[in-house]
This record gives sequence, structure tokens and C-alpha cells, in this order.
Amino acid sequence: MKTLIRTVATLGVLTVCAVGVAQAADFTQMEVIGLEGVEELQIGDQVPPLSLSDTSGEVYDLADNTDNAHLMVFWSIFCEPCKEEMPIIQRLHEEYGPKGLDVLAVAMDGEDMRTSLKWLAKQQGYTFRILLDELDEEESFVAADPYGVGGTPTIYVLKPGGTVVFAHVGRVSEASLRAAVESALK
Repeated sequence: MKTLIRTVATLGVLTVCAVGVAQAADFTQMEVIGLEGVEELQIGDQVPPLSLSDTSGEVYDLADNTDNAHLMVFWSIFCEPCKEEMPIIQRLHEEYGPKGLDVLAVAMDGEDMRTSLKWLAKQQGYTFRILLDELDEEESFVAADPYGVGGTPTIYVLKPGGTVVFAHVGRVSEASLRAAVESALK
């Protein structure tokens, strides 16, 4: 039952996002309606542990990569605002990856969508790492729930060591995201 409720709620959030995209001319001004009672991480918070496999089956453990800054985006292949944001994420990955930024796109679509996610990344030329969130034995998301993801896209920028320096739900301007990344790399 909990899975059904979570699935319906997630699909509802994604549907609202898709309808909003169809109606919105300026994605950066679009309001995202998230799941009620879910609060994202705040600036200054230390992030919870994260260990997920990527679309190639390799495990990425945040604890093994604390020397780098991170740009994390929680998204879904069905979320149009998320897909509109990905070219910005790719540009930042290309520019700041060599300077110590790890870009992690955490797909909330699960293992069943691995092939579709790999295809989308190849088609769009995305070279950042796409991690697959999964449900635990209690049918809660392993990453999205502890990270307070109630809507997509949810974006966090972390300085080395895993402290949040930027948190945002919904579309964000490239300039704002670039400034947050530069701050995390200092």
C-alpha cells in the first residue's frame, strides 16, 4: 500500500510539473509543487550517506569522494523541467569537473529505467554520472527520502566534505547554479 501511495504521489508531482511546463514560457519562474511535509536539506546541513549504482552498474559512494565538491540533481526521466535543466548540468560538468566537481544526477526512476536513462544520456551527450535511486525494504527511496526530495528537480551543491552550500527545488538559472558551484570549489 505504501508503494502505491508513493507511486501515485510521485506521479502526481511529475504530472503537475509536466502540465506546468506545457503552460510556462519561463521555466525559471515556474513553481514546483512538492510532496506535503517533505523538507529539503538546508544550507549548512551535512548530507546523509549516499551509495548507489550508476547506469553502468558501478557503485558510487559519496563517503569515498569527500575531497571533491558535488552538484547533485534529483530528477526523473518523466520530468520535463528536469530534462530542460540537464544541458546546464552538462555545461557545468564539462567546465568544473576538471576543477574538482563531481556531478551526480540521481534518477528516481529506478532500475527498470536503466536502459532508457542510458539511452537518453547517450542521445543528449550527457557525460555526468547518473545514479539510480532505489526503494529499500520499507519501500522508501534510499537517497531521495533522506535528502528531503519532495519535488523534481531538487538540486544541491556541496562543498568538499559534504556540507550543503546551495539547495533549490525547481528550475534554477544557470548563473545562480554557476555561482554556487564556484563557491563550493573555493
